[in-house]
Amino acid sequence: MRESIAEIDSIGVQVKDIEAGLLDFPCRVDDQVVLLCWRMGETSIDHWHTMESGFQGRKPIDDRFRRRSTSGGRPN
Repeated sequence: MRESIAEIDSIGVQVKDIEAGLLDFPCRVDDQVVLLCWRMGETSIDHWHTMESGFQGRKPIDDRFRRRSTSGGRPN
C-alpha cells in the first residue's frame, strides 16, 4: 500500500485520508494555489478548498476553475 501511495504522491496528488478515500489535487486559480478535493463515492471533482481551510472549508467549484475552451469544461 505504501508503494501505491508514494506513486500517487509522485504525480502531485495528495492522499489525505486513505480510509475515506480523500484526495487533494493542487491547482492554481487567481494566482493562488488551492486544492481540488475528491472523496471516494463522489462521481467527479466538484469541490475545492484553500490549503489553510482543509476539508472543512470545501466549496463548490465555480467558473474560475473551468477552462474556456472546447475541453468539455473540465477543471484546470
